[in-house]
Amino acid sequence: MAIRSRWIAAVAAGLVLAGCGSQQEPATQAVEAAKSAIDAVRDEAAQYAPDQLKAVDEALGRIQKQLADKNFADVLTAAPVVTNQVNELKTAVTEGKARAEAAIAEAKDMWPRLAEELPKMSAALKTRLDALAKMKKLPQGMDTAGLEASRQAYDEMSKDWAAAQEDFTAGRFTDAASKANAARRRGADLMARLQVPAQAG
Repeated sequence: MAIRSRWIAAVAAGLVLAGCGSQQEPATQAVEAAKSAIDAVRDEAAQYAPDQLKAVDEALGRIQKQLADKNFADVLTAAPVVTNQVNELKTAVTEGKARAEAAIAEAKDMWPRLAEELPKMSAALKTRLDALAKMKKLPQGMDTAGLEASRQAYDEMSKDWAAAQEDFTAGRFTDAASKANAARRRGADLMARLQVPAQAG
């Protein structure tokens, strides 16, 4: 009886090992396939969908650990979920890339207008600031402190515009447009504050 029990236990253990062995190869292939799919899109994902890439990497890490621990059944259960996450990551990358390209196109399109408008605005503001600085008595509603604040704002506007031009030259078109628009908003506020006629800008 004891011999029969030991024989049954041995057969059962053999079946378990055989089952594990039959699952090892597909589990290994599943992990390798997931890793390859992630690596193929990694660079663009880091740029256009970094948060989703982090989540997918964490999921890959879990099934890699399961594989190392020889939990092949768990790997085979989890691998399709990881595959779905990778597919969603690819979609996010495609959408993010399309948005970025659209933003670049928009920035390039608005740049000629900004490049024409801002130098005129800057020149008009400088002329007004210089004229105010020479006045013995400032116009109603203005004081020395306000004039100094306006000059500082003008300096900031000039820095924004200079930085925008550098970005555009370097091919950072969306950054260039963002900084140029910031300079334009600052300039428009100063035009109103300093009572510069609109046609002067």
